[in-house]
Amino acid sequence: MTSVYADTSYETIERLRQHQDYREIKSSISRPLQNLVEMYSTTTIAGEKYRFNSERPSGEIEKFNGAERGWGVVFSLADFGIDCNRWFIKSIIPSPTSSRALVNLSYKRGDLKRVIEIDAKRGLMIKPWEGGFFAPPGSGGLVWVNDDEVVAFIALSDEEKTHAGHPRKARLWSRFQAIEQAPVLSEVRAEDLTITVQKNNGHGLITHHHSLKNKTYHLVNFDKKENHRLDVPVDSQVFISNAKVYTVASDAQQTVISAFDFMWKDGEFAVGDEKLFYHIEEETVVRQIVSWGDYLVLAAIVEGAERLLFIQSSTNTLSEPFPEVYGSIKILSTQNSLNQPLVISWNNLLTALAVVPGPVLNATLIGYTLTVIPESQQGRSDAALSLIASGAAPFAPLIAGVGTASLPGNLPILVSMTLILIAICLCVASPEIRSLQRGTEWAVAENKN
Repeated sequence: MTSVYADTSYETIERLRQHQDYREIKSSISRPLQNLVEMYSTTTIAGEKYRFNSERPSGEIEKFNGAERGWGVVFSLADFGIDCNRWFIKSIIPSPTSSRALVNLSYKRGDLKRVIEIDAKRGLMIKPWEGGFFAPPGSGGLVWVNDDEVVAFIALSDEEKTHAGHPRKARLWSRFQAIEQAPVLSEVRAEDLTITVQKNNGHGLITHHHSLKNKTYHLVNFDKKENHRLDVPVDSQVFISNAKVYTVASDAQQTVISAFDFMWKDGEFAVGDEKLFYHIEEETVVRQIVSWGDYLVLAAIVEGAERLLFIQSSTNTLSEPFPEVYGSIKILSTQNSLNQPLVISWNNLLTALAVVPGPVLNATLIGYTLTVIPESQQGRSDAALSLIASGAAPFAPLIAGVGTASLPGNLPILVSMTLILIAICLCVASPEIRSLQRGTEWAVAENKN
């Protein structure tokens, strides 16, 4: 999966369009096949840029050499005894200030995950007995609090798992501390779904997922190891950024974003009055909210398309600096200052390229079939086509399961892509398909025959 990055540091949002990164993004996304060649994900650790190939099972991590204006491999996870044909790098999360980072690994790109800690500058994996953080294979994970503390979602036994198999407890884990001794910040019941956390400026927002839609939210002060439940509707989306809590309530006609301040003072937790922040007159699914100076930056889905929206709090105006950029948007990092970079990724158009041609071809062939086949025979022809088209469908999950379990790396995907390419070549090589007239002329041509 390719990501294209915008790294901007202008004082005003209006100048974003003139920045060279904007033109590079537009240029890259207008050439999706060039995007597909890259397939790299990039991160910044201690001021240096590193990247890894998210599709190739090499486990190699590369560093950008500014003097040579090129990338070079600094180390591979295979050097640490990790089977890179089975464990793929999913993401690299740098620590707040040091050269260390958490590497999230995915077993054959599935839900089974593990986490290791590396020192990118030294090219080493930090072992547990050296104070390194880790998460064994499972569905849990780690979130940085500071260079020497993480929030750990690790099930130490079956009793610490929900019935769905996810960790029930969130612990504040310090370096060189046994995970069993780490204090529990919050926990959910066994019948709940799972527990997750957002972290911002020494505070955290822990979410108790009771079900897919029923959630409760708890603010956490990591220094005091205290948490406070927020009184917000269970069906709201809740985000934390720059000592503010943002709630998002959405229906088919509108989306309302509200905000309130919070603080811990003299051992007591205080919440300010909730105020309307912005009103969007259409249904919006907000995926991320971050503060960037005077702007609130939203990664959202509007009318089925992912959009990057900027709301300026001082003028209460909404702008969209990249209105024609499509793909999955993710805000990777930001500082609460317009003079600091705002790093954003757009995934490439591989999904669109794979999905769009199918329905188009399907609709074209069905339309042609209904035009040229007499009405008295359309029922029989439709039954025959449906039998042929759906007859193999029950075998697809079986083939996919056996293939991914027995074949290494990307081979099952490459085999599937090869079959699709063969089908495309057969269609292109067919004289009957290549000689099809325009749709408006099908009926006329058929009547002549």
